Amino acid sequence: ERHVDQLDASCCKLLETLPAGDAAAGLKAWVLSMLQPDPVRRDMGAAVLAAAANNPALLDCLRERHAARIGQVVASSGNFALAAVIMLAVDGFVQSEIWRVSTFTDEQRAAIVRQLLALAEQAFGPGVAPEKAQ
Repeated sequence: ERHVDQLDASCCKLLETLPAGDAAAGLKAWVLSMLQPDPVRRDMGAAVLAAAANNPALLDCLRERHAARIGQVVASSGNFALAAVIMLAVDGFVQSEIWRVSTFTDEQRAAIVRQLLALAEQAFGPGVAPEKAQ
């Protein structure tokens, strides 16, 4: 749980640096916090996953926070499918780093993060989800 609390704290800190009124700010802060290069966090993620193999309840906190994040996206004015694709891409990126199979250079990694942030902007831009307009 402490690991997940640290991730949430990082996200909140980054959220404070983004412009007020940016509908995509929550998703952008999450992308940035999850994809900050951090070998300690990567190693902690690997340790948590290894421990969870024997005790799946260790992931209960992560499951709850993940469900809450999905709920926020569903309730938002944004394009759910695009926001979900961004979240899945981040999850996959993080997993590839935890498993140490990612071969992206620092420049490639930065380009991927920039693209995910641009997609987050699109997911919450004007008129992206007219079915949610009131």
